Amino acid sequence: MSGRILITALSIVSLLALSACSDGGNNRKCKGEEVPTERLFLQQLSDTSVVIKWRGAATAACIGTLQDTLKVYADATVTEGDHKQVTFTGLLPKVTYFYSIGAARQAPAGQYFTTHPQPGSLPADGNTRIWLIGDSGTGGDDEREDHEGEALEVLAG
Repeated sequence: MSGRILITALSIVSLLALSACSDGGNNRKCKGEEVPTERLFLQQLSDTSVVIKWRGAATAACIGTLQDTLKVYADATVTEGDHKQVTFTGLLPKVTYFYSIGAARQAPAGQYFTTHPQPGSLPADGNTRIWLIGDSGTGGDDEREDHEGEALEVLAG
């Protein structure tokens, strides 16, 4: 019984945190327009947060649990390589969130993510999946030489 109360209390606190930051702390709302992007990435997705990163003219993003009613606004920061990024925190575990780049109130089809389950719990099907992606280049001799040098540096600490 006490575990159920704790989970309910944590859910309420998380919802309050999302409500409190729905205007990004600067009275701006999700009422812009979706802006085309290049190199759109979701990074560091966890049970309570996500980093959304892109290249393009958009300077803000919005998220929400309903595709046509995004409420949580965040201004982007500019990072190396002229990427823009926002970090959303206070999210709930195992919840699907929709997002808009450009701070539109509605998310385009296909722009969503689901937060991870709480640490220590398994997905509903009991399986854990890992998707590892990297840039393997074109596989030329020059790349092999660089890789061997990098591997030695990593091994050396």
